Amino acid sequence: MVNRPKKRETKDLPDVIKLDSLSSATVDILREFGLEAPTLLNDYAIALEDALIEQVKMSAYLKKENVRLQQQQETK
Repeated sequence: MVNRPKKRETKDLPDVIKLDSLSSATVDILREFGLEAPTLLNDYAIALEDALIEQVKMSAYLKKENVRLQQQQETK
């Protein structure tokens, strides 16, 4: 499960990060979601991929089951 930040306040970034080496979009994301943003996005992407894999498996199963039931109906 993806954990999301509870409060929506701008995060302070450590001084050791060279902000000028990052894109403005990256800085905006880090300020909005904090340094845990990459982890949160990765966890979300993995959860989404797992859900998609399960849906594909279920779709394949239901397709086979549909064919089986159609064939069973035709033999009656």
